[in-house]
Amino acid sequence: MREYFRYLALQDVIAETLDEGSTEETTLYADSRHILVETEEAANDVLQALQAGESFAELAKAVSTDTGSGANGGELGWTAVSNYVTEFADAVKDAPIGEIVGPVETEFGFHIIQVRAREQRDATEAEIERARRIAFDTWLEAYREENQTAGNFETTDAWLSNVPTSPVFVYRER
Repeated sequence: MREYFRYLALQDVIAETLDEGSTEETTLYADSRHILVETEEAANDVLQALQAGESFAELAKAVSTDTGSGANGGELGWTAVSNYVTEFADAVKDAPIGEIVGPVETEFGFHIIQVRAREQRDATEAEIERARRIAFDTWLEAYREENQTAGNFETTDAWLSNVPTSPVFVYRER
């Protein structure tokens, strides 16, 4: 167990070292809405309907495959842009306020996006920690790839020998 906690402490030190001076003290937030569809053709149809004067909210309710925001007219509300997948986040950062942009392809499908406002807010401790985790994970992945290719790095299942076998946990339903 000591080795496991030592490993976690080392991860934290590396993450803080990688992050020194790079952690943003503010986070970009955006008030946006979107319509998610499965194909680029469907996204272009949505764009044409919006250009013809159709209501964004009504189209989102009718055709969006994002059932959560779709039911609310596509509303995503004020959200940290860093919470979005890369392609979506980039579009939200670059979109002119009030204009409709898209289609933007992500792993979820094709988005039509409207950003209504953006602002910088003080970063929370959780956002700073998340940024450190991302920096560490990116560094670790690059390190593994570089060293596996060179034959200097090996991943094993050695941790299995560190899993305690006692006390035995027995779950009893009440």
